[in-house]
Amino acid sequence: MATTRVVCQTNTQIQQDDSKLIVTTNWIYPSPQYRYIGKTLYTIYSTPFQSVAIPDDVTAYPARVETGPASDTSEHDITLSVYGSHYVNGSPHNWLTSWEYTFNNYPYFRYEWKGGKPVASYLSIKAALVKEHIVYINDGNDISHIERVYECGTPMTKPICTITTNTLGQLKRLAQQKAAKASAIKNRVLKANQDAADKGDEYGLLRMGERYRDGDGVPKDLTKARDYLTKAAAAGSPTAADELKQLPAN
Repeated sequence: MATTRVVCQTNTQIQQDDSKLIVTTNWIYPSPQYRYIGKTLYTIYSTPFQSVAIPDDVTAYPARVETGPASDTSEHDITLSVYGSHYVNGSPHNWLTSWEYTFNNYPYFRYEWKGGKPVASYLSIKAALVKEHIVYINDGNDISHIERVYECGTPMTKPICTITTNTLGQLKRLAQQKAAKASAIKNRVLKANQDAADKGDEYGLLRMGERYRDGDGVPKDLTKARDYLTKAAAAGSPTAADELKQLPAN
């Protein structure tokens, strides 16, 4: 999700004329899931953010002086660089593969680190890839070095609101499209239930019995409901047997 920061306005009353513009505002409040890259606000759970797992063979983190009291829980945005390397057993030669990841605006919390190393046994960072350089060897079949630069973004510090502008006609069409999509899904499920019931499937018979009992996607018909539930119970469904006992008389 991405949205441009705007100045909040009050909601505009909906006009009955389809050509009239409707302004919809939506407040977004500060949360760890929101980060700015430049002037654009993103949630770290969507593109361009990704989870970056630091390899287990990490050999060095940058030296950092951990200042302040141990009770410090505030966020400090720093540049974090991580280095590592390992030997690859290949044929006909072995080679050394090294990597270097740099995270700009990494949200550093003092209590998550000790002695320049993360307290956790592994480190997974939400960040957006902004630069990548890969060095290949062995005729381009293997990797010798990977260098990546990531952007973690800056935190959201104050509420903002987004403004979406549509005409009333557009909103009606969007609502109709949403309703049509939901109806299509329900029809597909209904057909799947009916097809399964026609084949004597226990669950299909049960669902069609429940549908006719409740009027769910089909006209309410207790006679058909009893017929389907009876067949489902005979096929081995204990749920159908229980529901038959509770089924009202026609």
